[in-house]
This record gives sequence, structure tokens and C-alpha cells, in this order.
Amino acid sequence: MNVHKYTSNATVWGDCGRYLLGVVLSKLVLKYKERLHEMDSEGSNALVRHAYCEQKQLNLTWHRTFTAVKSRLKTVETRRIYWPSQIRSGMKSWFERIWNIERLSNHKLKFYNSIKHEFKEELYLRLGLDNGISKRIAQLRSS
Repeated sequence: MNVHKYTSNATVWGDCGRYLLGVVLSKLVLKYKERLHEMDSEGSNALVRHAYCEQKQLNLTWHRTFTAVKSRLKTVETRRIYWPSQIRSGMKSWFERIWNIERLSNHKLKFYNSIKHEFKEELYLRLGLDNGISKRIAQLRSS
């Protein structure tokens, strides 16, 4: 968008309509973690399984986070969890709530909040405008 580095993240996220990379890739990461878990359950001799077991034993942050997310979903949901896609859609909803809170709580985004109410890509980014024009539009919207 070519905006200043101090521009609010909420305006960049909202105008681009893109989720954080961690949210986008979460389904792949979760499926991979499930494969590792299955390898561990089966007692595989693969090197990747041994690395996984070591990281699990060290209780690394990524492992704690996925375990917490999975157990929280199991306590919240009573029906069967299709967890990679369900977690990703939950993370998207979570991110949109965070975006909404961020934009509404920022007193500098009064104008932006009057024109932006939905998390989606804005049309001016798809028009193929000159970078300078897109930059000016983004600056105007985020001012």
C-alpha cells in the first residue's frame, strides 16, 4: 500500500482484507502437527518423529499453543471437531474481532471508522492504479 511505517496496522489489514500469515497457514501447520502426533502414537523410527518428541518434552511454545487451542475447542464444542479447518475459521473470526477492536479503539481512525465497517479488500487496490495514486488513497483513508 506504500503507506508510512507508522500507519495503523488496522487500516492496512482492513483495506487489504488479508489475514496474518499464521492464520492463513494454520490449516497446513495443524495437519502437519497431526501427522507428527500419529507418527508418535505409532512409534515410528523417523527422525522427524524424534525431533517432535523432543520438542514436545521441552514443552516449546508452539506445542503448548496448539495443545491449548485444541483442548479449548474440545471443551467449547460438543459436536465432532474437524479441527484444521475449524481452527482456521476460528482464527479468522478471532483476527477479525481483533481488527475491529483495534480500529474502533484508535482515536486517530475517526474518518476510517466512518467509511470502513467490514473486513475485506477494498476496490481501489484491485483497479491497477498507479502506485502513487493508490498510496494517496490509502493515506487519505487512514488519516
